[in-house]
Amino acid sequence: LDFLSVALPKSTTERYVAKLSELQDVLGALNDAAVARTALRKITRSSSTLEIAERWLSAREQIKSQQAEARLLALAETPPPWG
Repeated sequence: LDFLSVALPKSTTERYVAKLSELQDVLGALNDAAVARTALRKITRSSSTLEIAERWLSAREQIKSQQAEARLLALAETPPPWG
């Protein structure tokens, strides 16, 4: 979309790209949590550390999932620059 932005209306494109970026940031945080969970299982054998990390990651994933849903809905409500 950035590449095509020169051929699209500037303000509409900027708004749409901003909404996409917000969604991408939250999806990135969800991916980070998944990667962290896998990495922790490989680097520690401490069940208490894993339990604490699992609780924290689960809570973070729940929050980020709700944020992703809200951002996806906001994106769906944003008119695309090509339409």
